[in-house]
Amino acid sequence: MSMPKGFKHSEESKKKMIECKLREKHPNWKGGKILHHCGYIYILIDGHYRVEHRYMMEQFIGRKLEKNEIVHHINGIKTDNRIENFEIMDIVEHGRIHGGQRRNAKYV
Repeated sequence: MSMPKGFKHSEESKKKMIECKLREKHPNWKGGKILHHCGYIYILIDGHYRVEHRYMMEQFIGRKLEKNEIVHHINGIKTDNRIENFEIMDIVEHGRIHGGQRRNAKYV
């Protein structure tokens, strides 16, 4: 339902609309966690979304991960972000593990 032409919102109504746009006040707010369509969980850190497993590993080892370092999920479940399910490896090593899994269906 749209508002009639020339309708003016009250100050109270405007305040409620602004508050609703704030993350924590929005009815769909889920605490800053998103399940991305690729299967990984993203979390809100300092106003930016980051892949949860990489952030957790960085916190565990006490440093930023290098660009060539991959956090591998040992059991293959992308949403299982327990530290004991992580292994750091380089891109080449990770490619050996998952080498045959990334084929495009058109070329199989």
